[in-house]
Amino acid sequence: MPEASSNVKQVVTSQDYFIEGGDLHLLVSEVLFRIHSSFFVRDSLEFRDALRKTPEAGKPRPGSAESPILIKASTPSEFAKFLWVFYNEEYSVYEATADEWTGILKVAHHYKFPKIKNLAICKLNKSGLSVVQKIRIFELYEADQAHIVPLYASMCMRDEGPSDEEIELMGQKRFVTVFRARERLRALPSSGNTSPLPQGIEEGDVLKTISEFLGLASSSSANTASATPSSTNGNGANDRKSGPKTNGPDEPNGTNSSLPKARRGRI
Repeated sequence: MPEASSNVKQVVTSQDYFIEGGDLHLLVSEVLFRIHSSFFVRDSLEFRDALRKTPEAGKPRPGSAESPILIKASTPSEFAKFLWVFYNEEYSVYEATADEWTGILKVAHHYKFPKIKNLAICKLNKSGLSVVQKIRIFELYEADQAHIVPLYASMCMRDEGPSDEEIELMGQKRFVTVFRARERLRALPSSGNTSPLPQGIEEGDVLKTISEFLGLASSSSANTASATPSSTNGNGANDRKSGPKTNGPDEPNGTNSSLPKARRGRI
C-alpha cells in the first residue's frame, strides 16, 4: 500500500520528472518526483485505490505537495526509468538495458502495474540474458508461468545438461527439477557429455513434463508459448531500434547430466 509522508525532509527535485502541471508527488529516498496521477490511477491496482480515497478531515491529500507518497521498493534511478515508460517521447520505441528492464519489472510488480510488468517481461525475454538468469528474475517477480515453463523446457530439450555456472545460479532445488525432467524425457542413455531427446518427443510433451515437475496444472497458455526463448537482443515488432544490451552471459556449454552438488542461488 503506498504510504504518504507528512514529514518531508530536505529533498531535491527530479531533474527529469518534476513535471509542470503534475498533481502527484512521490518521494524516492530524498528525490521528489511530480507527475500526472492519471497514469497511476489508470494502470496501478494499488495506486488506484489509494488515490481515490477521501482524505481524513484536517489531513492533506496523499500525494499532495504537503504529503508526498513514499516509494520504498525502488531507487531514484530505477523509478525514473520506470516513469520513462509513460513519458517516452519516441513512442513505441523502448530501448533499455536488461538491468533497466529488471528495475522496471521490480517497480511494476511491487506496485501492481500489470501492463508494465508484462512489457518488461517481454523485453527481458528478448534480451541477451541467459535462460537461467531469466528464470531467476521471472520467478522472483512472479511472472506468469506461460513465460517460465518454456525456459525450463529449453533447458530440457537441448543436448547438454546444466553447466556448473547454471547450477549455481538456479540453485539445488531447481537443478534437481531440470535433471529429473531431462531423465524422464529421454528413453536413451546419455552419450558422453550430451543427452539428446529421442525421436518422437514433441514440444508439447516437454512442456507437460516441466509443468508436472514444477507442480503446475497443464495450461493452454504454457503449451502455446515458445519452448525455445530468443537469446538475441530485440525490442519487438513495433520497435525501430536494436534491442537492449545484454546483461548476462550467453548460455554456457554443458558439462554432463550427472547430479553434482551445488549451492542455492538467490537473485
